[in-house]
Amino acid sequence: MEIFHAEHDQQSVYNIASELRKKHPEGWSKLFSGKSSKLEDEIVHEMETRGIHCLSIQSIQGKPLFNRSILDSCKLPEMKLFEDVLQTGLPQLYEDVVHQGYWSTFTVFYDTDSNKRFLFAVSRPSRRFENTVSQISTNDAVWFGVLLILSTFIAYGLIHRAQRSLNVSFASMVNAREQLQRFLSKAARANVSEGQSSAIKHQAVVLFADLRNFSGYAETHSVEETADLIDRFVTAVTDAVESHGGDVDKLLGDGMLAWFTGEGATDNAMQAAIHCIENCSDLPRRPGIGLFEGEVIAATLGKGDRMDFTILGRAVNLASRLCSKSAEDEITASKSMRFGDFHQLDGIATDTVSLKNHSQTIEIKKYSLKNEINPLA
Repeated sequence: MEIFHAEHDQQSVYNIASELRKKHPEGWSKLFSGKSSKLEDEIVHEMETRGIHCLSIQSIQGKPLFNRSILDSCKLPEMKLFEDVLQTGLPQLYEDVVHQGYWSTFTVFYDTDSNKRFLFAVSRPSRRFENTVSQISTNDAVWFGVLLILSTFIAYGLIHRAQRSLNVSFASMVNAREQLQRFLSKAARANVSEGQSSAIKHQAVVLFADLRNFSGYAETHSVEETADLIDRFVTAVTDAVESHGGDVDKLLGDGMLAWFTGEGATDNAMQAAIHCIENCSDLPRRPGIGLFEGEVIAATLGKGDRMDFTILGRAVNLASRLCSKSAEDEITASKSMRFGDFHQLDGIATDTVSLKNHSQTIEIKKYSLKNEINPLA
């Protein structure tokens, strides 16, 4: 019964963490990086509401991040108490380790935002077995109460064993799901979760970025150096797109396809393009970027064991073509696109070009970043 109540408290803390992470992402990030956060007061309030007396949060290396007591002063749990938790992945229960007369549940919490694990210790006053018996039995029904408790413990033991097995399986499934989600775009994840199968039209701004003269670099450098360049490029451009509300549709080796929708999509796409160039400024090969605004089709392609989700249409093709017109650190966009005032940019050229496989000419404008710019926030 003590284990049941302790695991219930553990789940309460998991719920608190999930809610606060969604409501206060900035405060959550500060708390889990060891910085002071106004979120601490809200956590204490939730502890009081849920009857939790002590809560300790530590990094996986044992660095204290949060340690509060409501009524009594609780000791910081020793790292050796987390050894079984780290080895099995299952919560462990101990008595009198942070305060006399307290049960403490030790568990590992996986934070999907930072992709890191943290150690949680949840403590509350013990309820002695003798008190539990006395509460459910009377002087006239001692044997009935004893039999009831014994049968409850036997049933709980069977249920708890099955629950532990289910928890391990569920944790494995959640971990696999979280890892797989990192390989899919936001639109693809939404498409799968909502069960959509039909193609949907969107008005969007398409961004295509591609490293200039990557083939020449790959020919004269080792496999490890080439892979490192691609890894740094992917990290830089993905961060730029997602920080400005875009969605990375495809990573194409030395290229990337992304799209922006909704209010402010045009300026968001340009901000992301600027950010891409800034993030790649220290790479041995840097990208050229193409932007085009138009209608795209978001669709699930294929059937059976292998399927894909992507965006299609003339706007995608034209963004790729405009990218091919950009030199290193240049942004080429359709001249018809209207952007806000970007102090980082110089308009360096306008032109009318004929693009491969397109019958109509298109007016374009090229941009470059000024020599001295302030990085975007």
